[in-house]
Amino acid sequence: MGIRSFIAINLPSSVKERVELVHKEWDALSPHVRWVAPQNVHVTLKFLGDVAEERVTVIGDALDRMVASFPPFGFTVTSFGVFPDLRYPRVVWLGIGEGADQVSALQATVEAEMERLGFAPERKPFRSHVTVGRMKSPRGRRVLAEFLQSDARIEERVEVRDIALMKSELRPTGPIYSLLRAARLHGEGLGTTRVR
Repeated sequence: MGIRSFIAINLPSSVKERVELVHKEWDALSPHVRWVAPQNVHVTLKFLGDVAEERVTVIGDALDRMVASFPPFGFTVTSFGVFPDLRYPRVVWLGIGEGADQVSALQATVEAEMERLGFAPERKPFRSHVTVGRMKSPRGRRVLAEFLQSDARIEERVEVRDIALMKSELRPTGPIYSLLRAARLHGEGLGTTRVR
């Protein structure tokens, strides 16, 4: 077994705190959403699956080279939505407004770099978002629709100065994420920070 891992943009505590407040408000209305723990919310750029431990350095070095062409940038998290649609909601997400194009460009570069390392490309087109919950049953659709139509928003700014190679440990109580390596975007220093 390798290290279950993914590449992501981690989010600041201000966004996580706002997401937690929404969790509490929504839970009072409907128990049919299984929330992502606030400390785990992030923007997934690439899910890698099980990776051999010796490849962590190779992946980290590739990320270093890749982000050398990217200056730090910002984006705004905004309103909530669902995949695929309100008739059959499965995933509850927080959308990205301003800066979505930069996130998509970064993800495309990550995707191409990881494909060069032998990782299969994603079949579905990338849509910039933050997954915050998953529907446990369709019974909460009506309340969910009402909540979304209320124009619930967060409006928090995120400054992206690095991207992270993350480890995911699956536990009965939910996944535990930890940082394996962070690659800093050009202009905020060189190289990666190793975490062991």
